[in-house]
Amino acid sequence: MTLVADPEGWLVPRLGSEVDGLAPWLIRTCAGLLTAMEAFVLYGRLRPRRG
Repeated sequence: MTLVADPEGWLVPRLGSEVDGLAPWLIRTCAGLLTAMEAFVLYGRLRPRRG
């Protein structure tokens, strides 16, 4: 997003039309990291305790 200061009010406020959204690799990376974190937590809870 580009912000333009216009104190005189000559420009009409608008948003750009080139909105892409989230990249597919970003969604897969976040899902993979969440799955790995959950697996480590589950492993930590299920392993037998010594002592």
